[in-house]
Amino acid sequence: MKQLKDRLKLLALVLGVPLLLLLWGGWQWTRPQLNMMHTKDVPLQEWATGEFYQHSLPPLLAGATALLGALALLFGILGLVRIRAAGRRAQQSRELLLSNFRAVVGWLPWLLLGHLLTTLLALACGLSFELLPVAPLLVSGDVDPRLALVAGLVLAMLLWMAGHAVVGIIQATRRAYASTPLSLHGKAVDATQAPTLWRLVQGLAAKTGATAPDAIVVGLDEGFFVTEQPVQLNDDAQPLAARRVLYLPLPYMAWLSLHETAAIIGHELAHFTGADTEYSLHFAPIYTRAVNQLDVVEEMGGDKDDGVTYWLTAPVRMLNIYFLDAFHAAVQHWSRERELAADALGAQMVNTQAAASALLRSGTLAPHVGAALADYHDRPDQAVGGMLDLLQRRIALHGLGDPRAALEAELAHPFDSHPTTQQRLDALGVAIDDALLQRACAAQPSSTLHDLGLAGQAGGDITQTVESAYADAANAGLEGRRRELTELAAKGATPLPCFERMALARLGLVMFTAFFWWWASQIWGRESLALSSRLIYVAVLFVAGVLPLWFLFVVHRRSKLPVMTFDKDGLHSRGLAAVVPWTAIVDFDLEVREVYGTTHHLLKLALAEGHVAPKTRRLNNVRYRKKEHELLLAAQGLRGMKSQAFYDAFIEYWQAGHARVELARLGA
Repeated sequence: MKQLKDRLKLLALVLGVPLLLLLWGGWQWTRPQLNMMHTKDVPLQEWATGEFYQHSLPPLLAGATALLGALALLFGILGLVRIRAAGRRAQQSRELLLSNFRAVVGWLPWLLLGHLLTTLLALACGLSFELLPVAPLLVSGDVDPRLALVAGLVLAMLLWMAGHAVVGIIQATRRAYASTPLSLHGKAVDATQAPTLWRLVQGLAAKTGATAPDAIVVGLDEGFFVTEQPVQLNDDAQPLAARRVLYLPLPYMAWLSLHETAAIIGHELAHFTGADTEYSLHFAPIYTRAVNQLDVVEEMGGDKDDGVTYWLTAPVRMLNIYFLDAFHAAVQHWSRERELAADALGAQMVNTQAAASALLRSGTLAPHVGAALADYHDRPDQAVGGMLDLLQRRIALHGLGDPRAALEAELAHPFDSHPTTQQRLDALGVAIDDALLQRACAAQPSSTLHDLGLAGQAGGDITQTVESAYADAANAGLEGRRRELTELAAKGATPLPCFERMALARLGLVMFTAFFWWWASQIWGRESLALSSRLIYVAVLFVAGVLPLWFLFVVHRRSKLPVMTFDKDGLHSRGLAAVVPWTAIVDFDLEVREVYGTTHHLLKLALAEGHVAPKTRRLNNVRYRKKEHELLLAAQGLRGMKSQAFYDAFIEYWQAGHARVELARLGA
């Protein structure tokens, strides 16, 4: 249903809007005032008398509206048809995927530009046609000149958007997108440091004719992968000189057997053989360029709150999204096909049972490795013994769990998507039996790191070196985080009261009350006023004359109390029975509107799940929306504080509140 709705929206915006402009221009052409103008010659003196604008310019504008609408419709049809055809061709082979994607990225920006320009110019011509009859009235003074100013601003906005689109899209097409180095923490090991590991890798490559890597990097915080992208280790100034890099994660290898590890390494080497890494290297910058083009259009349109500009750019935005969606299925298809082919080659290098066991055991280990890494990054000062020891303690405490929970999971990868573990096991032709499940959930670590010379004296304890460097980086990051949190926490120590500006409200009430009492005195003195009328008059006098005085008293009292106060505990409001702690606010937004010269502020606070919203007090411009679990706090102008300063102050106190809680958790 959602897909059908999106397709209908796409057709309505990309084809429907230009079609409406075409029909609008055609209708303008057939309007009665143009019936006798189509063949009229325009003498030169008509430019001076203004007759040209009254008689000859309207058909030109009507024709331009229709013609530009037709061109926009043509651009939309061409875009949809060619994108759909290219997306279908991309399903045939990975080479066709790359070539067609590159081709569409080349011509699509110009088609988007043509569609947007013709749409905007058609709209400008159509509006100009409708405004032409006002021109003589404007000259004669029968129409307020401010109307011409508004019309001119609308047309200027359309022309500005057209120019902005030209500049933005041209800049996006000319921008170069080079592959940025992949930043990793780890250690590059050569054949002299880990000869056993290198013999294993080179032997696996030679067994099936796969391509061996130029460098092997061992680390803690990634999964197994290969890349031809430049790799930057430990924030070094220069990337590794090697072209093909194999990354091996020590936490997984510490629990996988040697055969399981070999099967996964074989899988990764198969990506070199199938030119998968080279394909990714070529595809990534093209995809980045396509996404950047979408960002340019998104930036021009803003969001829905920007109103007109958002909807004017909606057709080209939808067309660009359609392009990415059309190729998404092909990208996913070939990525998963290559993963299954790599699984088969990895199984061929070792055996199918080891490959299946490696898949299921890796999927079972993944959540524990992720949780241990998160704990380690959070408090490296408390991770006694290092990351691997922390992981071992966690597994000993919780166990690995049921491996069947990992069957529908996809292993994390920095570049590609993977089929689910179940799909990969099915492709290998392996049935899930008790022996496979028991091996997958075995909590005992393996001897693989020692066997490959990565741990112990045989390899100069490479694992310990990696752990030590990782700990130094994590501790440095923790200290930097503590310094940043300390600076933030110090900013919200002094309470900040915010007062409403109530001068206009008080003045309005005073003037209304004075006028009413003057009017009442004029009527009361009339002798013809009956007794019943006088009684009714007294009641009306009380409601309309006394109540404003009471409201004036309320407004005056409210002006003496802060509408909100920010302090270290949270946000206080006269409309709330209790303080809202900063940690209870998970999101916020400030809406600012000008109403009759008064700036109205509406602060929206999204509350944390489980936090009980404080009770609201009446007549204090505070409302709680239960469905959204959101507080709305209104303020009619802020005394001595601009809107941006108020928003900045709120963010500062909110960040300070969270920083104090985080510092307390870190023991600082």
